[in-house]
Amino acid sequence: MVSDTLGFNAVSDGFYSSGHPGEGSNLLNPMGLIKSTDRGNTIEELGFQGESDFHYLTVGYESHAIYAVNQEKNSEIDTGVYFSEDAKEWEQVQLKGTPNQLSGIATHPVESNVLAITSPTGLYFSSNKGSSFERVSDKVAVSSVSFMGNQLVYAKENNRLVIQDLSMGDEKELPMPNDEIEMIDHIAVNPQNEKEIVFHTTNESIYRTTNLGEEWEQLVKKGKSLIKRG
Repeated sequence: MVSDTLGFNAVSDGFYSSGHPGEGSNLLNPMGLIKSTDRGNTIEELGFQGESDFHYLTVGYESHAIYAVNQEKNSEIDTGVYFSEDAKEWEQVQLKGTPNQLSGIATHPVESNVLAITSPTGLYFSSNKGSSFERVSDKVAVSSVSFMGNQLVYAKENNRLVIQDLSMGDEKELPMPNDEIEMIDHIAVNPQNEKEIVFHTTNESIYRTTNLGEEWEQLVKKGKSLIKRG
């Protein structure tokens, strides 16, 4: 049983994750990189078991391309950002053009070469597997990002959500909930319905829209579920 999940990523046939096992589990701690195709009933160990946990991990929904931020050297890879298509062979991402401090990472659901990185100085984009990046936002703090097909949705300072059109460069802010919002630290877009967006905040609240912000539903308030069960 898993008690501390890090870097959770849903994909077309299941999920990838990292973290620490729960009491009574036979998994090594930390778990390294794992995958499940049956909602966690069985776990496939993909590597780094007993050595690493990946707080910053992104996996393409359809491509299953993996980008992992390794914060401590292990027996296979050094510190840095690494890419793999199969969780067997890993290559280091160069990160040219990015600032010294990074806060998040996301890859395109289909195109494995496409990568976005968030930072205190803006949103950075790469179309060549991280060999080079360019800043595609204003010089503002960006706390989280997710792909919407060929667009990006990101959270900037003052907890606003912005959609960035990668082909035209246009931006538009989404309407936000009327509540006072804490810092947004995670965004998820439904790859099968891009009008559905969910975000999580640092005070453990979760909001969802199914119409690009026209209406918001609060699912969790400060760690307490608000979903009514029939």
